[in-house]
Amino acid sequence: MDEDASKDESQLLGDDEIKDFIKELDVEAISKEVFRLFDVKIGLDTKLSLRKVQVLQSSDEMLNRYMACLDQAHELFLQYILKGYKFQKME
Repeated sequence: MDEDASKDESQLLGDDEIKDFIKELDVEAISKEVFRLFDVKIGLDTKLSLRKVQVLQSSDEMLNRYMACLDQAHELFLQYILKGYKFQKME
């Protein structure tokens, strides 16, 4: 029994080996593949796309209200621009 346990322990990776392995991971490629598997359309930035999926799938009521408020503010701002309002910061 002790021989089996020592064999298992000899096959474990050390902290440095795990850190090296993590550094070598291509997270961008992994994310793209996951998006492809789930048929999620992404733009140029997979991190932004992942955050968008997290927000859209969120069950956090406060976050959902915040996002709705941002959406309203954005729509109102666009309406002002289309009506010809001028904003100094935009010029």
